[in-house]
Amino acid sequence: MIEQLIETLKNKDKLKLASELLQVFEEEANSLQQFDLLGKLYHDVKDYKNALKCVEKCKNLTYDKEALYSINCNLIKIYNEINEPNKALELIDQNLEINENDISMLMEKNFSYFLLNRKKDSEDILRSILLRDDITQEIRSKVLFNLGTYDLEAGKLQEGLRGFILAGKEIGIWPQDGIPKSLLLSDNNQLKSGDKLLIKADGGIGDELINIRFMKILKDRGIDATW
Repeated sequence: MIEQLIETLKNKDKLKLASELLQVFEEEANSLQQFDLLGKLYHDVKDYKNALKCVEKCKNLTYDKEALYSINCNLIKIYNEINEPNKALELIDQNLEINENDISMLMEKNFSYFLLNRKKDSEDILRSILLRDDITQEIRSKVLFNLGTYDLEAGKLQEGLRGFILAGKEIGIWPQDGIPKSLLLSDNNQLKSGDKLLIKADGGIGDELINIRFMKILKDRGIDATW
């Protein structure tokens, strides 16, 4: 019941109200299962301070190794979200000692390294995951999306855009608007004078301010561009 209610509030972007409601439930919580659920729901509504508090309480309520592994997974996500990757890495290494093939832990380790600006270590993890034959298509798309950043930085424009845009689309990063369109990602699909182009700004305001400069270039080449 509480999960459905919080999900409804989250979908309506009423995160503060959702957090206040969870605090009411927390006053009556007294078990591992309740604090575990509260930690997850607090995390879902981006109240990381209270999420961390509840998950840490979970850790004090059990000595079961399997439960502690799961609790560590939750703590790792929160530590990365609140930009404390060093704390996340400590728990990641503890879990990897138990299961060195846990892809979710390797993905979190990649994220922790990225937050620490250890980009080479982060990229190495992603490329090693991509070589595995036991990954799902969703994980593969997530890896390719993340690698798009590194490929773009290395000057590999085509590979970078395919990872960043196409793989990002597969995992739902980019919103779907229903407008018929094609992606200009190959040398055989070039704009020419007289073409019409609709530019939809999917990024944040910073991206829009940076990229609107291309409008003049397009118009100078005879392209009918609409922002």
